[in-house]
Amino acid sequence: MDGAKDVLTPMSVSNPLLPVDSTPTVDPTQYRKLVGSLQYLAFTRPDISFVVNKLSQFMHTPRQSHWQALKRVLRYLKGMGVTDSPLTLRAFSDSGWGWVNVGGRSTTAYILYLGANIISWRSSRQKTVSRSSTEAEYKAAANAAAEIDWVQNLLHELGIPPLRTPQELGMAPIVKVVLGSIAFAVFWVLAVFPAVPFMPIGRTARSLLGAMLMVLFQVLKPDQAYDSINLPILGLLFGTMVVGIYLERADIFKYLGTLLTWKSQGPKDLLCRVCLVSAVSSAFFTNDTSCVVLTEFVLKIARQQNLPPRPFLLALASSSNIGSAATPIGNPQNLVIAVQSKIPFGKFLLGIVLAMVVGSCVNALILLCMFWKVLSVQKDEKEPPTEVINRPEEDVNSHRFSPATMSHLTSQDLNEAINSHTFPGRSGRIDVNALRNRVVGLGDANGTKDVMENGPLHKFAKWKLILWKIGVYVITLGMLVCFLMELDMSWTAVTAAMALVILDFKDARPCLEKVSYSRLIFFCGMFVTVEGFNRTGIPSAIWNFVEPYAKIDQVSGIAVLAIVIVVLSNLASNVPTVLLLGSRVAAAAATISPEKEKKAWLILAWVSTVAGNLSLLGSAAILIVCEQARRSQNYGYNLTFWNHLKFGVISTIAVTAVGLPLIMFIA
Repeated sequence: MDGAKDVLTPMSVSNPLLPVDSTPTVDPTQYRKLVGSLQYLAFTRPDISFVVNKLSQFMHTPRQSHWQALKRVLRYLKGMGVTDSPLTLRAFSDSGWGWVNVGGRSTTAYILYLGANIISWRSSRQKTVSRSSTEAEYKAAANAAAEIDWVQNLLHELGIPPLRTPQELGMAPIVKVVLGSIAFAVFWVLAVFPAVPFMPIGRTARSLLGAMLMVLFQVLKPDQAYDSINLPILGLLFGTMVVGIYLERADIFKYLGTLLTWKSQGPKDLLCRVCLVSAVSSAFFTNDTSCVVLTEFVLKIARQQNLPPRPFLLALASSSNIGSAATPIGNPQNLVIAVQSKIPFGKFLLGIVLAMVVGSCVNALILLCMFWKVLSVQKDEKEPPTEVINRPEEDVNSHRFSPATMSHLTSQDLNEAINSHTFPGRSGRIDVNALRNRVVGLGDANGTKDVMENGPLHKFAKWKLILWKIGVYVITLGMLVCFLMELDMSWTAVTAAMALVILDFKDARPCLEKVSYSRLIFFCGMFVTVEGFNRTGIPSAIWNFVEPYAKIDQVSGIAVLAIVIVVLSNLASNVPTVLLLGSRVAAAAATISPEKEKKAWLILAWVSTVAGNLSLLGSAAILIVCEQARRSQNYGYNLTFWNHLKFGVISTIAVTAVGLPLIMFIA
């Protein structure tokens, strides 16, 4: 029956079924098995009830005509049996008031649809007399609600994921739709675009303005607005930011920056190193942090070697986005996906890491092809090696990655203290001249310097600094191990942050002041605004239109879904896109299988992150690189919108297309 053609009706009206006709008899055993199976199916398929009842009348001596009619039912079920539709549970109820009937009892009727398929129905007299038609309608609705509850429990026991809520089934009242759309439009214009002349209050305040409008317009109640704020995401974001601050103080980014110039083989090798270092650092230290720290360093190396900054800035920005897609802590949208999907850190990493590695290689290859001639020419014209290679360590070590004043003693502070004959202590700066009077047998400054460099005070501070750095690295590694052990990521990150504060053993205010609290507030406003927009019903209506064409088990459906994510990520930014689409894409994929649901989350993480490379407005990391490069005092460079777009379109399409098959295969 696999190759049989489908039919639109279960029974032919032109060929009546008779107990005895001229056709030969067939094997009754096979006939009885099939008809018996169809009798069970007829309980939930009223469209075949009549024909199954008819075929059951010929169980004793089935003939060839009866067998052909039976196979027609199977052909009908093959083509028209179960309609491919979302797992939306809907119920319709009605009642007929029984005043005109004998006994006065009303009639109750309801029917349940799972998607487009009828799964349960009933029509019967009510057990008691209703005193009004309203009471009769209420009883019918109550019976339908009880049936819905029973079906939901049954589906849960069968392992089918939660069904779509009634809130998502229809549009809100027209007033709420209009006001909610206005509030979301205000949020989108003011918060997504980096600079709005008529409202120069900053992105954080603009996000709060959108949230305030949602409550002010009564799209959300105050309690609903508070409930929409996802505290696990905020806790995870706060913890990772604190860990990143202490890692920066522990010179982790200085060591990564040193890899860029260590035994470099020329401009092309340097470009590949920028792609590698930025991708790896973004995966574990977030893409925004990597871009803030490494931008000026990359500009400095490019200027020293007489190279154009543009390809290296593009490599830094694009590779940071691609690398950050590999882990839940790589970027904000992955944090949202990890918390909502509950995919463990290890499975998330394994599902995307291969796509990240291949995508980074493809991205580097595109950069080399686009700037091959420029890098080759600059390689011949760069300054003599003696002017650059003689002082690489000094250039790397003297670069300050953070404008904030560090309360902890760094290696740079130690070198400056030694060279200037002063040393930072607990109560201020210690003068070397004062130490001379306490040192026996030393008569000049050179002797004092030798004591400072080789004495117990210097060695103690040096070893204290080394042990503190090792402690920071061990705590960070322990946090990653806890992530792999599938512990709660939010509390794990907060615990690691507090462990670093205790390890520092001094006032944590200077480090905690570097946390981007404005970003946390921005997320709070965005959570409220997006929740209000969801309650208007507009996102559900749009997704219901797109969903039939975005099936996760079809190549064309994955392509359509990827296009939708890329467009929305560049129009509304990637985090709002994840908040709007995440649950809907996962619910549609869960109707197929739990494995498809996991793939849907990973595809959303990959595409929404890589889509940030399309334009300057697609990702905060790219905006950071552009702003850092433009404002650099000594190595300023203006990366324009069009210069980035020429590369961004090609890179986004190629990297997304390469990564999707790998994610589908591994996941």
